[in-house]
Amino acid sequence: AIANNQILSIFSFPTENTIETVLVMNPFYQQISTISWCSSYDKDGYTPANILICSNEYFLVYNITDEKIKAKCIMENDTKIISSNWSLENSKLFYIGDSSGNVYCYKLLDENENNNEKNNHMEYMSFCKVMWCKKLNFVPNFLELSQFDDKYLLVASKNGNFVIINARDGCLTDFNGMFPIDDGILCDCRFYPFLKDTLLFVASFGIYIYPLNSGALIRLISSEISQGSIINVAFDETSESSLAFIHNSYIREYMVTKQGFVRGSNFQYLTKPVVSHNPLLGEA
Repeated sequence: AIANNQILSIFSFPTENTIETVLVMNPFYQQISTISWCSSYDKDGYTPANILICSNEYFLVYNITDEKIKAKCIMENDTKIISSNWSLENSKLFYIGDSSGNVYCYKLLDENENNNEKNNHMEYMSFCKVMWCKKLNFVPNFLELSQFDDKYLLVASKNGNFVIINARDGCLTDFNGMFPIDDGILCDCRFYPFLKDTLLFVASFGIYIYPLNSGALIRLISSEISQGSIINVAFDETSESSLAFIHNSYIREYMVTKQGFVRGSNFQYLTKPVVSHNPLLGEA
């Protein structure tokens, strides 16, 4: 799925090198701020085809199989939704961060559970309820669950603040800190996919890992000045021997060897002067 301004587009890959459009929709008639796919199993062992779509003040859960809205809510108090993610252990739980520093855990309700209850932070709530809310002293730009232990929810800001919350009850853990970024902002913060209890920081000038138990910030690789700023980094999930820097109009591949990082090919995905304006991507 990809969201660009107000439009959400969902694609499928039925065969190799074939892309089909599944759905194009304008759910809010305002810019979409974040999207997330359901990534856990239901009671029957299937992953529901639910996508969480958020704008500044609305969010909804849409099932692309049933072509049905499962929940739709409106935020109050002029707060804006800026981040989201789904639980890795429960297909009915998802998380949302807002511009006031709040992180919410919501539960999707079945139709027979829904009572259209009114909450103190929602103008109207339909088919979902708040399980817990945690107020932080920074803006939660990034929400990420650990692949190694899904009770850990990483919350981080673009300014470098981070904390790990117990995803089941919203309680703070002992892990918190500040990435030392003097100029600019963080592009991403998530769990490093190949080491347990290790964070990955993506800055415009390079990427770093941070083992929580040692507290040592380790630089993996820096961007060359001639390359321009990094937007994000992508890994081969089957091997940590390759990674790719994503820039405004191209991707640069790196391979890990005994001698260190070896720069590979460049892949142009946008032609100049067209550049990416931070489209939102979500994979199911």
